[in-house]
Amino acid sequence: MKKGVDDASLDSFGCFLHTIHLIVTESMKSQKSVQDLLGRARRVSTHFHHSSSATDRLKSIQIGLGVQHKKVIQDICTRWNSSFYMLERLFNLKHAILIFTSEVPSSLPSFKANDWTVMESLLNLLRPFEELTKRI
Repeated sequence: MKKGVDDASLDSFGCFLHTIHLIVTESMKSQKSVQDLLGRARRVSTHFHHSSSATDRLKSIQIGLGVQHKKVIQDICTRWNSSFYMLERLFNLKHAILIFTSEVPSSLPSFKANDWTVMESLLNLLRPFEELTKRI
């Protein structure tokens, strides 16, 4: 992307993208409900990344639901859009994750109904920023 911007002599796009990054990151940091949700989402995604048995069980649940198997995405704290992708994947795996957390006794945090609502609202809010950064 940087090379394309440089080749097009569009020096200000780097600053523009950085400004978007700062706006989105600071906005997410300023909301306690978003920070709490991201914390739970990170613990869930970390659990699946560290446990092959949990990953296998989630896969079998997805197959049982008749949906395409997708892995949980883990975010990177320096990239706001990785948090977007993590939440988007968790939201898309909502039914499988609900089944998993109801079957498996663990210290894994569960998402309440309000968490899913906040997640959906946050995804709807962030989607235009994500689409913009992908296009530029």
